[in-house]
Amino acid sequence: MSLVAQQYIGGASTSKTKIVKVVLPVGDGGVERVNFAMATRCHSALLDINLTWNAFIKNHWPKDAEAPEDILLATVESMFGIPHANIHTVQSIIDELCLLGRSNPTRFVESFAQRIKLHNVVAEAVRHTFTSWRIMLETLVKKHVVGVIGQAKFDDIIAQWRRFDIKHNIQSSSLILMAISPPAKPTDLPWLTGAKWLQTPPPRLSTGPKAKALASALTKWHYLGFCPHRAIQRLKLLLEFPTHELLWAIGGEDRGGRKGRPAHGKHEGHGKHVVHPMPAKEFAELQLSALPDSPNETIMPIMIECRSSDKDTPQQALRRSVDNFLAIINSLEEHLLTRETYYVQIGELLVQMNNAVVAGLWQ
Repeated sequence: MSLVAQQYIGGASTSKTKIVKVVLPVGDGGVERVNFAMATRCHSALLDINLTWNAFIKNHWPKDAEAPEDILLATVESMFGIPHANIHTVQSIIDELCLLGRSNPTRFVESFAQRIKLHNVVAEAVRHTFTSWRIMLETLVKKHVVGVIGQAKFDDIIAQWRRFDIKHNIQSSSLILMAISPPAKPTDLPWLTGAKWLQTPPPRLSTGPKAKALASALTKWHYLGFCPHRAIQRLKLLLEFPTHELLWAIGGEDRGGRKGRPAHGKHEGHGKHVVHPMPAKEFAELQLSALPDSPNETIMPIMIECRSSDKDTPQQALRRSVDNFLAIINSLEEHLLTRETYYVQIGELLVQMNNAVVAGLWQ
């Protein structure tokens, strides 16, 4: 059994969980403070991998016998996060491990850190920022649309989209943002590839005849929701919502009918909520110059034995490869911890930025 596994079985885990407060917008200008548990998972991930392999050998791989191949493939796949499509035979697993072993050492650590999901803390921090911005956009969209079509019509359209969402299993996290710029076809939504609408989608939320710039900008934007595997990409897409045009529309003046844009920090237009100053004070307090440096540690070259003896069966060759691979990743624990610390620091900074945005633009 590896030293990592022995460390956990024989004593207390050294994993830590840091609790930070996340400020989310709710209601009419109110906020909710929720706990965000930034748990480190490097130790527990390595422990799980080592114990899984040892338990498999003990229960399914007696000495001088062959292991059930289906269980063997599934076990190694789950241990190392190898894509299921890449696993067909015992040799395919050996090839996959050897491919990793031939990679640049730093790239190997980065790749393995992704496989054991050390970056999840960043994705969750991005999720909170995504949620805050989504709620603020929903509030602004509702304010504008209700002013154009009335509360009763707004509620009726959203109810139609709710039924449509359930019927087609869309599972959208924002009916308002989907209804303001509906997808023209199901395949505009990545997770509905190949699907077909069984009925005509409900009407979109009207932006009114005067908000021409907003209506034009919305034709180039669709709400795709949040995906933890594409967290930053989905946040960037959400931030591409034509907020400037929406604020002008709320102010009662279509940007298309005036020249130029309002200067930052000034309130223009006829409405109460038009262009707010950027929360410069809150952002200044973040000290963004303190952004943690990306890990740049020196890592020794990695060697995974890919050759097998003429006397080895395919399963014996795989067992040697896995044992060698486990020894390597256990020896890289310090480097994985360094990378995890970096992810946690980035996550903390993202939470601070989220809280600054909510404090500066919402309350």
